Amino acid sequence: MFSLMRGSIPDAGNDPLDAISKAAGLGAGEITFYSLFELSPTLDPAVLRELKAEADSLGIAIAASLDWLNPLRLDRHGRELQLGDGDLAHGVRRLLEVGASLGMREMFFTIGTLEDRASNWRAQLDAVAALLIELKPVLADLGLRALVKTHEEITSYELSPIPIHTCRPAIQCSLRDALSP
Repeated sequence: MFSLMRGSIPDAGNDPLDAISKAAGLGAGEITFYSLFELSPTLDPAVLRELKAEADSLGIAIAASLDWLNPLRLDRHGRELQLGDGDLAHGVRRLLEVGASLGMREMFFTIGTLEDRASNWRAQLDAVAALLIELKPVLADLGLRALVKTHEEITSYELSPIPIHTCRPAIQCSLRDALSP
């Protein structure tokens, strides 16, 4: 089985149903969307059920990113704050619930950018750790794992001060071997 990112599917456009169909046609076992909001901008349950049913009928799983996860960069969390009535953790919880309802077992996220490192980076990492610890029971209840997506802005070494031992198994680094026991 292989997974395809929605943006890597030729001529998929922005229609999630079309992207799911094209990914299945290419033989993928999973299609990953950059955000749950790509599936439905309002997270409409009827639309999500329709997409899940079509994916199931084609034998393909739906995956998605949580996008950004950084309590000190609330400017990136307008939709999550709206979902959570002003509470980021509650908004992220709602996204996790939607992901679980679509059959997801893991969702990845990005903490920041290279530019974010220039300002209070350690505080940002600490705030992310606190949010993940708060979400740990939710992740466990839903049977989900949150995966930290590392790029040039963060290394697995920088993740080591995040109290992963407190969060395991719900929170893992996307470089799984970096956090193996």
